[in-house]
Amino acid sequence: MIVCCYVKMIKLYFYNKLNNRELKVGRKLSVDYSALNIRVHPHHTQQVYVDLFMAAYEKNRQIPLGGHTSAKLSGLWPMNEDKPLDGLVGEIPKYNNIDPDSWVNIETGKHAEQDELDEINIPRDLKPNGKQFYFIFFPREHILVSEARDKDGAFGPKLQAKFFKFLFSPKDIVEQFTAIDITIFPDESTLNQILNS
Repeated sequence: MIVCCYVKMIKLYFYNKLNNRELKVGRKLSVDYSALNIRVHPHHTQQVYVDLFMAAYEKNRQIPLGGHTSAKLSGLWPMNEDKPLDGLVGEIPKYNNIDPDSWVNIETGKHAEQDELDEINIPRDLKPNGKQFYFIFFPREHILVSEARDKDGAFGPKLQAKFFKFLFSPKDIVEQFTAIDITIFPDESTLNQILNS
């Protein structure tokens, strides 16, 4: 039941931000949400969760998700200014990585020649097939509620769990925060029924 309250809260938060044009995303007509439980053992205060997310964000890492798909924690800020324990809002772009050396000329059917490759100039920070997903993490309850699917794409709960496991996996983060456990709240249909009510 507690997850249901957080799902309604995230829906209202993003609705207000989108209407006030504080978030730069297209209009999302229908959005499904998922929830993760992220726990750190041992922890003496809830601040450890804020510290965990900040440490991971500062790493500025691209996380491979399989195939050519990657994602990155590209933004993180407190839901209420100067009160990060109330909630952290994050944005995750999911995108494709292109092998810069693996191009084919579709007219000839052959691998691109070096002179053709020299004409390609895509900045390293631009990635194709980008989709933006937002989440709110509630440190006191260690619950993360995230967009999982909208009209433009999907970032389902299993992929999200994989993303956060890799995000929190660098050696120095593991040493600092010891054991980090990520579990998926199992009932997605309940979340969606609540949002549609």
